[in-house]
Amino acid sequence: MKPASSWPELQTSTYGSGLTLQYGKNRVAAKLIWHDDFRAIKHVEKQRSSGGKGGGGGGKSTIKTESWNYEASIMFALAEGPIGGIGRCWVDKSAGALNSRATGSGWTFFRGNRSQAPWSWLTSRHASKAVGYAGTAVLANPRLDLGESGALKNYSFEITGFLSDTGFSGDAHPAQVLPDFLSNAYYGAGWDRARIGDLSDYNDYCRAMGFFISPGFSEQRPALECVADLLTATNSDAVWSDGVLKIRPYGDEPVSGNGASYSPEVTPLYDLDDDDFLRDGDEDPVQVERKSASDAHNSHPVAFSDRRQAYNESLEEEPDPVDVERFGVRQAPKRSLRMITRAGHAKQLSRILAQRSIYTKNRYTFYLGLRYALLEPMDLLTLTDRGLGLDQHPVRILEFEEDSEDRFRVVAEEWPFGIAHAALFEVQDGDGTAPDVNADPGYANPPAIFEPPAILTGGDPELWLATSGGALWGGCEIWISRDDASYQLVGAINTRARHGELTASLPSGGVGDNSNTLAVQLEGGGELSSVSAEDRDDLVTLAWVDGELLAYQSATLTGADAYDLKKFKRGCYGTPITSHAAGSGFVRMDEGIFRYALPSSRIGQQFYIKLVSVNVWGGGKQAIAEISPYVYTVTGRGLLPAGPSNCAMQISNNKPS
Repeated sequence: MKPASSWPELQTSTYGSGLTLQYGKNRVAAKLIWHDDFRAIKHVEKQRSSGGKGGGGGGKSTIKTESWNYEASIMFALAEGPIGGIGRCWVDKSAGALNSRATGSGWTFFRGNRSQAPWSWLTSRHASKAVGYAGTAVLANPRLDLGESGALKNYSFEITGFLSDTGFSGDAHPAQVLPDFLSNAYYGAGWDRARIGDLSDYNDYCRAMGFFISPGFSEQRPALECVADLLTATNSDAVWSDGVLKIRPYGDEPVSGNGASYSPEVTPLYDLDDDDFLRDGDEDPVQVERKSASDAHNSHPVAFSDRRQAYNESLEEEPDPVDVERFGVRQAPKRSLRMITRAGHAKQLSRILAQRSIYTKNRYTFYLGLRYALLEPMDLLTLTDRGLGLDQHPVRILEFEEDSEDRFRVVAEEWPFGIAHAALFEVQDGDGTAPDVNADPGYANPPAIFEPPAILTGGDPELWLATSGGALWGGCEIWISRDDASYQLVGAINTRARHGELTASLPSGGVGDNSNTLAVQLEGGGELSSVSAEDRDDLVTLAWVDGELLAYQSATLTGADAYDLKKFKRGCYGTPITSHAAGSGFVRMDEGIFRYALPSSRIGQQFYIKLVSVNVWGGGKQAIAEISPYVYTVTGRGLLPAGPSNCAMQISNNKPS
């Protein structure tokens, strides 16, 4: 075993780190809570090499390569439980499902029930350390592959947390999140549920606007800040009145959607004038504070967790076009609201914040008597003050406080109706469009393997191979063995070959065959095109058909990847003109063919060939042990003397005949 002094260090855990409280569906980082049984595993690979041309001749030697791989037993904490489940997983930049090639196999998932039992594997091997972690969603793996470095990679998981609504992409309803966050007996902020007022208007507004959220609280913060972010994300504010917490939306236009309708209260409660204001001496009863033009931002970028992009941070910015046209862009600092997961929500909120900023420049401060004691923040009023030129000017109360002289100090902002609403932007949401660079490429299609005439190889025997794959197939490595035990990497294919099989028999014919049809079904897609007679005679469309080489002039698409080929030049390069049964192999001779030099001494011997696929991003490489080999017996056809050549080329005006 590799000496312990040279083992790579395992990533350490953090003591005292907060456990994520997740609502809705979002991506959370895994927290290492236990690891043990670190193991170094030695691998020795033997490869046999031969000297001489094409691998033949000279002496033989065996090359041994030694490498180390590392494993450990680990447990990850995900979030406060019980959670609904786990969706996508990310290991560094690779993505996939749990127990897929991206995450490795052997994972055990614990939802985080309050009566959660310890991991049975841990109980059987480390009984003194077996803890159930009740109320904590946990992932455990007894043999996590740490690769050649031994370092623990960055793991994160899409989890379905509390109050997730499957009807709205897994997000949660804010009117349900807020009371749970404040009053839940296990993880709440300690509030009595009775101190939270009726949230029916808030619920209808959020539903109608599509304001659904997936907040995750993973760091220690004042609950007030968490609630403030939630209210900002839903264009609402909190009011403490009559001994309860009330939530009042800023929305000031009727809106319907998602099975709900919201009708705002837009009638001012009072029309106030000089007879209603209390004043000291000769001072103006209404004091005005006007926002600086530089603080009236017409663009408010909103940062959110973009579910379409693997929950990475994205920005949506929807400035007020009229104000931008007049004064140019005045951008506010970025507002980070990672509880938002949909671009449409972030775009609406960005426009609303911009409108509120540029159209509520004035704040008014005034005093009222005790008969207005029932007023509260978010109520609407109108102000009439001749000295300021105000005539039933609409305002919304921001602050309402009683002072020591039994007066109520009121701070209100101007409120042009309609500024707290934005068009419902239809942005197509999805469950992630970021490419899964470790996606399974799928197996390579069964290859066509043949030995071409010596004239095509310069006289040296070669083995040619053509293959393709499915939608995510990006190529494959070619591994060859003579004993199906020790394999050697001899090259790679990164271009799909145009190959397949005949769907009907092809009779034999003459060199110039204009009467028969070659019906072909391509295996992995591709296109076959018609060419001129001159290009056909120049063998531009050369194809291999079960040992015969021919060139075609006409190609007609008859179905999905199916073609009828006609007007042939047959028996090219001295290959025999014969009939070919349905199911015979077809290969278009192009750059998609892999060529392997054969030692002349291998005639009659078998080769075992494995095609190890990768995906279109170069990832998701298959394990060679998972691949079944194709067996090919060398015939030596490439060494046989050519018979009469039906396609002997005689130069005339630089064109073959």
